[in-house]
Amino acid sequence: MEYIDQNLFKLVEVKQKLVKHIKGREKLREQLKDKSVQMHDNQQSLISNMKENDIPNNITSNIDKMIKELKQYGFDDFKFLGKGQQGNVLLAKEQKTNRRYAIKGFLIKHDNGEIIEDHLKSANKEIEMLQQCKGSPFVVNIFRQIDGQYFKYLILNECQGSLNQILDKQSNKLLNEITAIKYSKDIAEGLLHIHSKKCVANDLKMDNILIDYNGNAVICDFGLADQLTKTNGFSINEYKGNYQYCAPECCLDSEIYEYPKEYQKQQILIETNPTPKSEAFSLGYIIYYMIHQSEAYKAVLNKHKSLDFKGFENFIYNRQLQYIIKKLTKFDPNKRIEIKDALIILKGIISHEFKLDQKFIKTMVDDDQGVTQQYIRQIKKDIEFIQCSENTFYPIIQNEKEFVQALDSYVPMLQKQIKDLTKKTEELQNQNLILEQEKNQLLNQLDQQNIFYNNRQQDFQNLEEKKNQLQKKLDQLTLQNDTMQQYCQNLEQEKNLLQQQLVQQTGMYRIQEQFYLNLEQKNNELQKQVENYIKQIHNKEYFFKNQLSHEKELYEAEINKLKNMDLENQLGYKQGINQTYQSNKARQSENISNVQQQQKKLEQKISKLKQQNKLQICSTCNINERDIFINDYQICSHCLRKQFFKLA
Repeated sequence: MEYIDQNLFKLVEVKQKLVKHIKGREKLREQLKDKSVQMHDNQQSLISNMKENDIPNNITSNIDKMIKELKQYGFDDFKFLGKGQQGNVLLAKEQKTNRRYAIKGFLIKHDNGEIIEDHLKSANKEIEMLQQCKGSPFVVNIFRQIDGQYFKYLILNECQGSLNQILDKQSNKLLNEITAIKYSKDIAEGLLHIHSKKCVANDLKMDNILIDYNGNAVICDFGLADQLTKTNGFSINEYKGNYQYCAPECCLDSEIYEYPKEYQKQQILIETNPTPKSEAFSLGYIIYYMIHQSEAYKAVLNKHKSLDFKGFENFIYNRQLQYIIKKLTKFDPNKRIEIKDALIILKGIISHEFKLDQKFIKTMVDDDQGVTQQYIRQIKKDIEFIQCSENTFYPIIQNEKEFVQALDSYVPMLQKQIKDLTKKTEELQNQNLILEQEKNQLLNQLDQQNIFYNNRQQDFQNLEEKKNQLQKKLDQLTLQNDTMQQYCQNLEQEKNLLQQQLVQQTGMYRIQEQFYLNLEQKNNELQKQVENYIKQIHNKEYFFKNQLSHEKELYEAEINKLKNMDLENQLGYKQGINQTYQSNKARQSENISNVQQQQKKLEQKISKLKQQNKLQICSTCNINERDIFINDYQICSHCLRKQFFKLA
């Protein structure tokens, strides 16, 4: 409902603006008619009702190609406007917007696909100059360019026709005083704008001055336009335009003119390249030719001479016009007045005549990207739009007076609807205010609930974090428990294995203990035997010592007895004693030898017993243990395996 109301408000607003615009431009036309300003008479013609110009036979095929290509880009209702030096111009309407444009097409490619370099260069140059000079209602405006298959197109604002066409309609081929001053003022404003952009039109003539739907003169055709240098203010290239309106300094390269001699005679140093001063001369000649009949060839050849102002005395603004024309057309460029000085005089005349403090521009503004035009089309579908700039347009309406009368009767009804809607809107606003208060209360409650909810949410988040932490700890403990269970299982297995080994070792220990007991018993018995052997040896030694001592005593007694005998008896007795001694000695040596042999055997037996009790190294467990003899096998008491031992 609100959206529909807004649309209705906007529709009423647009209708009011449209009625105001139509009445404003009707008033302007009446003012121009009251002052006898000569204009085109096709003010409100739709394209479908416009008469088309004849198409020259030599360009018919090119025009057909242009129409075929432009249809692909959404244009229709084509009308041939004219043929220029650089391209052909069509009038066309954009289907989706009803906007009308003048479209200039440059043939840049042959049928075989070969590019026409000079045409492409000219098209790009004109596009560059138009883009640089756009922004004035007195200079043709370019909106965009289109690159077709064979043509490059310039989308320009549409005008009613050329200044020459208005002149041709007059019986004397001249304009009246006020019309000439009005168009001269417009041309001066356009030139001043072009020069402010550091450019020159470079081909100023009647055919290149168009009249738009506001009745204003517009400078067009920038095919020969050029840029001004930053150093001396001259154009980059030489003059290439027409010679009827050009300044004399731009004609020095021709053999038919006497201007070079005149400049030398008057000792005037000049440059041939165009400047704003040379275009000031062209403006003076255009003003002159609009209000004074003269043969063209005379003007072309006599620009160093004064103009004929016969008949100017009949003009109201005789002195102003003669001053402007004379000062603009001075032969010496340095003595010419600037265009802005002439514009001040022309503007003063127009403001005095029309009691206007503003330009003769009646357009509608569309700052919302075509929305205003969409609403106008809702009012009347067959309305067409002359796009003047990016955000201004001039609506073309068939039967304008009847349309305005219908709107005048329709608008009050809409205003009454708006008044009713406004009242209803106020009631709704009051209700809305109450609802807004209730809404604020509910929002406050909701905010409190949100605060409580946020606190609870925070608590839940904290609990969730704790839960996650505990879950992590539980997972860790579960993992540790699994690890411990596995470890306990391993320990249980090791325990069982150790118990088995313990049972085996316990049996072996018992065997070993019994073996050690037996070994100890054997050692005790052996020790007793050794002690007995030692006692026997000591007894025998003692016996032998006693026997030897006894024999020694006997021997000493025999010696003493021998001392008391004579020599013969001594010798015989000595021999007997020696024999006895030798016999005893031999027997004693034999006894000693037997004792020594027995002693050796005893020592060997003791060594063997010691060898049996000595520690040995197991080749498997590498631990010193005593060996155990079971069933004629040597067993390690540690690992209980049958092994061969080496001595530690």
